[in-house]
Amino acid sequence: MTDINKLIEKYWNGDTSLEEESELRNFLKKDNSQEFEDLKTMFLFFENEKQISFDKEFKPAQSKVIKHNFRKNIAIAASIIILIFSGILIFNTNSNHQTKNITNPDEAMKVSQEALNLLALNFNKGEKNIKENIINLDKLDIFK
Repeated sequence: MTDINKLIEKYWNGDTSLEEESELRNFLKKDNSQEFEDLKTMFLFFENEKQISFDKEFKPAQSKVIKHNFRKNIAIAASIIILIFSGILIFNTNSNHQTKNITNPDEAMKVSQEALNLLALNFNKGEKNIKENIINLDKLDIFK
């Protein structure tokens, strides 16, 4: 009995050879005592698992290959970075402009006149460009 206990201890330490495991398995098949019931159950389970077989042919699932277009991904990433930095730049530019509250009517008149002069100057430039383009359109034979 002590020989079997040593063999069991050796089995749990992972030091048994295949012959020793076979000897232990044979002993447990013949033993009717309750002392090794747990070990018997485990070896019986192993025996039953050995007999399980899979009859159908195993076909591995086809894996889908995903190809990444590196240039396209870089272009998308660059576009996103440009948009983010543009947004930051626009936000910072707009936040730097500070409005003044003018309470003096003479100063308000002066600021208004400067703004209207700037508007008139730009309007005159635009009007001049439009007149030149209309003259050039008149020269084309498309509208005749």
